[in-house]
Amino acid sequence: DLATQTEGSGVEIGMMTSSPNLFLDRGLPLIYMGGDETGYLTRSTIATQPLSALSDSNPYMRMRVLAQLIEGTTSATFSDLLPLASDSHLLVRKMAMRAIGLSNSPSALPILEAGLFDKESGVRNGAIRGLQTLTGVDLTITTAELIIDAIETKGNFMFNDAAAFVLAKCKPVTSLRTLL
Repeated sequence: DLATQTEGSGVEIGMMTSSPNLFLDRGLPLIYMGGDETGYLTRSTIATQPLSALSDSNPYMRMRVLAQLIEGTTSATFSDLLPLASDSHLLVRKMAMRAIGLSNSPSALPILEAGLFDKESGVRNGAIRGLQTLTGVDLTITTAELIIDAIETKGNFMFNDAAAFVLAKCKPVTSLRTLL
């Protein structure tokens, strides 16, 4: 492999991957983990940030705090997260959707439902993953109808796969069977 071929040559190698463990075990620095901003940011050189960084002008600081929230090392309220649902940076919006789902606030449901129709695919995927983790909130047939509409108009493989798990949480199941 490239690491073996360049060993002792003075050539430095970085990596961009969605599966970094094999490379990290070999001591290669991580440049980016495709599709997993949380994993990347928690392994990056960006230091842990205070909650106040959610309003920092640098999107990487906002994303670092969101990564901490998603990993459970920082806490925030739904109100802290709400402004990020409409952030201009698509990765901030994507990560905010996941964090909003973890807030388990009843107010999270309409925000996540709206996220299902964001113009960016990554944000829509973040919204469906947020709905997947949302607990303590009953997902109704209305949510199911919105998810099915999003599948039909905006869906992709990752979205559709996560949607199946969310649809299974919707109540009442008898109405869901009729809808499907």
